[in-house]
Amino acid sequence: MTITEDLRTQLRALRIERGLTQQQLADRAGLSRDMVSRVERGDRLGSMGTIRKMTAALKVRIVMRLEGIEVDNLSSAPVG
Repeated sequence: MTITEDLRTQLRALRIERGLTQQQLADRAGLSRDMVSRVERGDRLGSMGTIRKMTAALKVRIVMRLEGIEVDNLSSAPVG
């Protein structure tokens, strides 16, 4: 799995785990639903600004390691 695939897979899984729709995540992140969908599908990774907005809305941070990407929870409280 590439870094891009790993990141988009984890972002989608976190959104679903938190019970958010793409529209709800988009609203919280200040993005369009289309952009969230495109990032999750891998049509477009988006800029680092886009990824930061999504991770902030999900209350996680991205940790880059040689083994791949890890997403750490910033809060154990549910977002939804």
